[in-house]
Amino acid sequence: MALAILIAPAARAITGKQYDGKLETARTLIGCRWVESQRVSNRGDMLFFDEEGLLKARPGPFFVLLDRPYPYAGRALIVGPEEEGIYLTTQLDPTISIDLV
Repeated sequence: MALAILIAPAARAITGKQYDGKLETARTLIGCRWVESQRVSNRGDMLFFDEEGLLKARPGPFFVLLDRPYPYAGRALIVGPEEEGIYLTTQLDPTISIDLV
């Protein structure tokens, strides 16, 4: 298991969570059915977030990453790069700083 960073804007919290690299675990932690991913560092860290977050009738609450010009709706998970080249398998701890959130 690796460490992941859970962003929970409704609770105004950023916490560390154990992450087993499984898509279902990411869905459960984020609280959604469709997970979108976006690379957030040049070291391979990935942000997993609700693909439908901005499409909801009442989206939000929101958060931003300091180096991105747009908001994300709802909870998200930052995971580190994985060892074999395929995400959601064997994850390493994130290398991104929580100061960017």
